[in-house]
Formats: sequence, structure tokens, C-alpha cells
Amino acid sequence: MPETQLKLTPYGNADFAYIREEGMAYVDKTQFIEVLERCGSNYPFIVRPRRFGKTLSTNMLEAYYDEAAADQFDRVFAGTYIGSHKTPLASQFRVLHLDFSGIASPNHQVLAEEFQETVLSGVRSYFQRYPHPEQNEVLKGTFPSASALISRFFSLLTEEFPRKLYVIIDEYDQFANEVLSQDLVHFKAMTSSEGFLKNFFTKLKAATNRLVSRIFITGVTSISLDSMTSGFSISTNITTFPAFADLYGFTEAELRELVPQVLDISKWGLNVDDLVARMREWYNGYRFSPQNETTVFNPTMCLSYLLTWQNLGEEPDTLLDPNLGQDLNKIEKILSLGDASFVRQTVEKALRREPIPFAGRLKPLNLNQETQLDGSSLLSAMFYLGFLTYAAGNNRELVIPNRAVSIQFFEYFLKHVLQTEQYEFVATDFLEALDALVAGNPEPLFRVTCDRFTAASGLHAYAHLKESDFQTLLIGAFSFTNAYTVTSEVEVRGEDRGFIDILAVPTVGSRAQSAYLVEVKYLSPKNATDQAKSDAIVEAKSQISRYEKADDLKRLPNLKRIVVLFVGLKLEMLEIY
Repeated sequence: MPETQLKLTPYGNADFAYIREEGMAYVDKTQFIEVLERCGSNYPFIVRPRRFGKTLSTNMLEAYYDEAAADQFDRVFAGTYIGSHKTPLASQFRVLHLDFSGIASPNHQVLAEEFQETVLSGVRSYFQRYPHPEQNEVLKGTFPSASALISRFFSLLTEEFPRKLYVIIDEYDQFANEVLSQDLVHFKAMTSSEGFLKNFFTKLKAATNRLVSRIFITGVTSISLDSMTSGFSISTNITTFPAFADLYGFTEAELRELVPQVLDISKWGLNVDDLVARMREWYNGYRFSPQNETTVFNPTMCLSYLLTWQNLGEEPDTLLDPNLGQDLNKIEKILSLGDASFVRQTVEKALRREPIPFAGRLKPLNLNQETQLDGSSLLSAMFYLGFLTYAAGNNRELVIPNRAVSIQFFEYFLKHVLQTEQYEFVATDFLEALDALVAGNPEPLFRVTCDRFTAASGLHAYAHLKESDFQTLLIGAFSFTNAYTVTSEVEVRGEDRGFIDILAVPTVGSRAQSAYLVEVKYLSPKNATDQAKSDAIVEAKSQISRYEKADDLKRLPNLKRIVVLFVGLKLEMLEIY
């Protein structure tokens, strides 16, 4: 496609009407409007991780259903699926659109005020489109709470017309999740029977009797709604419904159609396969319904990646999400509410790309009834936040979705298990080391991983370190690339039986040049005599010589053996042969 015809990449822009009217690149998701109307609920609620396009979808629904936007309908929806499959409900409602994504204050009182101001902003926008003779009573009135404000707003409209209002709520819980990551007591206060959040949703529920016809809610987790219990019991959680599995996110087919719209990649000597493969390992892998084989990409990260190519002609310096730290804070708080042993096992399994057993159904997460989350609740929360996702065709197992999430688990492991102070792994030398690993040279990855661990650890680390911790450290480093399937404690049967510490095997279709068999040894400083170190190395090599005779290992391409010896926090010896 000639460069003059390339479309702008809508990264950071969630204004549906603007994107459409300006001719920006758009992955058509309007077919889900039709599906949503047939989902069996007038009050659906859907959860997706952050940066998955939820705001764009709510703006799309407003543009579709709002009477005030009827004159723009043909222009905005021209060329889309729904533009030629218009339903009878198009442009048939007055829409109250509330966007809670901008609320950020950690202070309880200020937070309640910001919440009320956000509700007022939505009401103000409504009256700009649909003036009411008594609107100033609401707009300029003094109300003690958001629930009192919305109650008076509803009373005005009920007198005017019945069951004509469509309420759209975007990111209902973003601020609540921020509060949860900092202060559980504050969170419980918001969602309890006297809390401002529960009181607001109670008023919304009551309005469905006479005024509100439909409600659509997006969020990041179900924790807030679950914790409000009866506050909003009418909603239907459609998060895992198969029909909505790819409502948010890009399928690979959609991404392949998008790339040529925004990039003339031929001038860089690339092709669509190259770019999609790169994004696949970092941003793909999310499966929101176990019945769906198709996985989806994080759309925001894909658009960010493509925007950098569009402007610089090269990929970003880092493929990591700059908001990584914010997400980690949330998962840290959630995991702190669970059993420490279970959390550790889950994190280590995730790093090793091992499937994690799951109950099958997402569990309600009521923090006003539970002081500690059980394993099923923790896994449900991790699914909602995008840290784990369904395994293919299996609702009884969860897996880590991609390389970007691996890094988050690795950081958690380093911080909370190995107790490092600060571990700087997001840097050019680490990424170059991963490339060297794939090319058949594992030494840079081992050295940069271990050097940074040593630098980030204090003397307190000696007290709890064990050999398995170093195994997981190295597994975490390997897991940053999808070029390998990495397993640990791999059983070798027969007369040469034993358990391989780490086995890294190239994934099907990857560029990896070698397989790696790694034996890890650890000695505490007080036990690290010259003889003890020599004995540990001899034992490791003896184990490798036995394991490599196994038929399964004989079939591996270009198998490289690696012996690693740690003394305290130090990488004492690294031998590759």
C-alpha cells in the first residue's frame, strides 16, 4: 500500500466517532453489538485486563444507541458490520455514560468526592444532549453523596419517560483496584453496606424497575461487584461467554489485516509474518473462554508497537508495557491475601510455563466476607487481571499468556521469594542476551541474570536461599522468550534415572538453534571449600552424562550441557559444553 494511503494508528485514542470520522485504522468489533443484544441479559457485565480497548467499546455502544447521535449514525458506522446489519434498537435510547477511569485519589474522603464529581460530569453531558427544565436542580444542587445525586437525576427522568435510559459504565472498578492495592480496610469501607460505591449501585439497581432499560458495565476484576453482594445482584457476568471471547483484543487474523493498513513494511525489508511473530510472543496468548481455540493479542500494546514502527521505522527500545509496575502492585496485594505457600507454588509453576490446576469456574471474590482468599479465589483474580489465562480447550488449567507477563511473574519472584531490593532486567543487554540464547550462545543470559541478582540482593538473602531458588531464577530468565519450552525436575527413567534440573527445548517453529540441559548446584559460603566445589561440579557432570543417554534427549537438536555453581549469591562457575 503506498505510504500516502496509510492510515493513522489510533494508539491512545478511544473516541470511536473521531476514529471513524477521521479514517483512522480500526479493527471492526461492531458485530458484537448484535451479539450483545442476544446474550440473554439487559445488564451484562464484562471484565478484561487493563489496556484491552474497553473504553473504545463503551464509546462505540454510546454512538450506536444514543438518540442524540442518530444524525451521525450513517457516517460513523459506514463500512462496518453493524452499519449494514442495523438492529431495531439502534438510536433508540438516551444514554448516561459514566467513565470512572480517571479517579485516582488514595484519600477516602477525596475519593468519594471525585466519584461524585465523575457522576455529575456524566449527568452534565446527558443534559447537554437532552435538556430538562429542572436540570439545574441536579447540576447546581448540593448533594451529600453520589447516590443522592443519581437518585435525584433518576427521579427527574422517571417523571418524563419510562424505561428509556441506557446506562454505560466504563472501568467501574479502576479506582477501587488502586485502593485495594494500598489499603484493604479502605476498600472494604467503599463496598460495604454503608460505602459510597455500594450505595450508588443500589440506586442504579432500583432504577431498573421503571427507568433504566439496559446497563453495560466494564471493569478489570469482579472483586468490587462481588464484594457489594446485593448492591448490584442483577448483573450477568459475561466475561467467559464464548460469544465474547474476542470482543476485546485482536485475533491474529485481525492483526494481519491491520498491519498493512498502517505500515509500508516492504521498505524495511520486513513482512507481516515478521511483525506478527514478534507481537505474538510478547502480547498474545489470552484465551477468555476455554471453549475458544483462538487467542487474542493485547490491542493497546500492539498499537503502541506499530506506532513506533510507523514513526521511527524500528521496533521500540523495550517491548514491555510502561505500566508494568502498576499492574505488579495490584497482583502483589491480591497475592498477599492468600496462603504464602500456595502463592509461591503458583508463581514458580507460572514461570516454568507449567499448567496450573483450576476449579473450572471463576469464583466470586467477596472481600467483605473473606479475610483470606483461598486458592481458587486467587487464581480467579489472576485470570481477571490477565496474569493467567485458560489453557487451550481446558477450563481446568490456567497458563501464563505471554512473555510480557512472564516478566511480571519473574519480578514478583525476585522481589518476594528471593527478596531482592531492585532487579533491573528490562534493558538492552538482557534482551541481547535473549537473542544470543536463541542463536545458540547461552552464556550472556546466565551472566547478566546472575550478576544482576547478586547486585540486587543483600546479606539477608543467605538465610533462606536454596538450590531450587536458583533453578527458578534461571527458569525465569529462559521463560522471557517463547522460543523455548522450559521444564524443571524432568524425570529420566531407566538405569540412568534421575531428575534434570532444567531442560529447555526449542518450540515448534522457533528460531532457536540449540536445546539446553542445565544442572544447578548451590553451596553456602561456609560450606564452599575447594573440595566441596570440586565435588559439586563432578556430580553435576556425572548427572548430565547419565541423563543425555536417554532416548528423548538423544533426539534433541544440538544439545548443549550447562553446569552452574552458585556459592552464596555469587555465580562461582559456568561451564558450557
